[in-house]
Amino acid sequence: MVANKIIRVNKENKLLKKSRCSIRLLSLGFLLLFLRLWLLLWLWLLFWLWFACLGFHEAETGATGALE
Repeated sequence: MVANKIIRVNKENKLLKKSRCSIRLLSLGFLLLFLRLWLLLWLWLLFWLWFACLGFHEAETGATGALE
């Protein structure tokens, strides 16, 4: 009876450790996904800012970028 209780407690501890590990991995995965999306958003915004500035510069100077 005592041995069964010890085995049951050991199984519960192992399951608890596995669930903690999986929760950590899941939260780490969501954090990495969030950081990746944040970085993509900033790169997208910088690209459009660069594109807008380039278009403004060409409209202002009449430059086409072609070598003359």
